Amino acid sequence: CDPNSRMKQIKSGAFTSNQKCWSKSAGAVAAMINKIDCDVIGFQEVGDSTWGRRGDVSVCSLVDAQRPKKSRYVWIAYPNTKKGTFSYNTALAYRKDVFKLLDDGIFWLGGDHNVPKVVEGGPKGTHRPVHYAKLLHKKSKQMFWFFSAHLVLERSKNRNGGNLFNAKNLISFIETYVPKEDRVVIVGDFNAHFKSAAYNEITGAGFQ
Repeated sequence: CDPNSRMKQIKSGAFTSNQKCWSKSAGAVAAMINKIDCDVIGFQEVGDSTWGRRGDVSVCSLVDAQRPKKSRYVWIAYPNTKKGTFSYNTALAYRKDVFKLLDDGIFWLGGDHNVPKVVEGGPKGTHRPVHYAKLLHKKSKQMFWFFSAHLVLERSKNRNGGNLFNAKNLISFIETYVPKEDRVVIVGDFNAHFKSAAYNEITGAGFQ
């Protein structure tokens, strides 16, 4: 969803093309979101224009325009940079006729749970945010927590590194702050092989 990458010339061997800018793609993304009609959606790497912050068409507005008012989404996002920009952030959207928002926030995988800062000298790749929302399912009265996490891409054969640190911190946050009876869903970009230490850390904590 990053508008900058869509404006750049893409080269791959003999194939060269210019991707359409985000403002021309947003309509198709909005239509896809409405067709799938999820109760909750997690986003990764969404650029400013997703929220209409650079003068582009806001995908939020395009989605809403195609939906009945009662089933529209509530969009929640946090800036993940010190400058307060939304250039590389996580976000969540939920249907307001299905869920009621009780709490939401952001924390850094390589940082303190209650402070939006990273640990000094932490492993590479731990400067990644997690956006969470505590939602009450109106019909069943069941409590749900959604965590939109973005782990770092593991390019080397050594798949432990910063992502294992990230996964441990994510599970620690959940075990510390989420009541046992509440349900937890982790969405986002794991950027990890299913045999990696980070992935096994998450599934080892009981996630399927």
